[in-house]
Amino acid sequence: MFVQVLVISAAVTAVWAYPATSSQSIEHHIPRSISLRGPLTHYETYPEETYPKYQYTYSVSDTQTGDNKQQQEVRNGDTVKGSYSFHEADGSIRTVEYTADDRNGFRAVVHNTAPTVAPAVIKGPVYFTPARYSQ
Repeated sequence: MFVQVLVISAAVTAVWAYPATSSQSIEHHIPRSISLRGPLTHYETYPEETYPKYQYTYSVSDTQTGDNKQQQEVRNGDTVKGSYSFHEADGSIRTVEYTADDRNGFRAVVHNTAPTVAPAVIKGPVYFTPARYSQ
């Protein structure tokens, strides 16, 4: 009995010690760098910094959803000035005017108007129960 256990243990150990092989072989393909052109003889140079200057305006006025907002911004060099405004849920208009530059950093001034119109009451959907049929 001891010999049988020893033989089975040796067989199991031999099977586990054998390196596992996969049906999918692992291949490494190293692409070669092939230069189809000759040596580079012409170099293009670009200015490192251009003078930053832009201006844009954006607005939305959707009467169906009540989404009303505006935004405008101007950049001239390292100074950015702009403002944006939107309608609050209570009917007031919030306007933010901002300036950003290297000397003073970002500064914003907020203006709020008093509510002009009472907010619209949006009623939820009305569900009806189906009529019961009696037999």
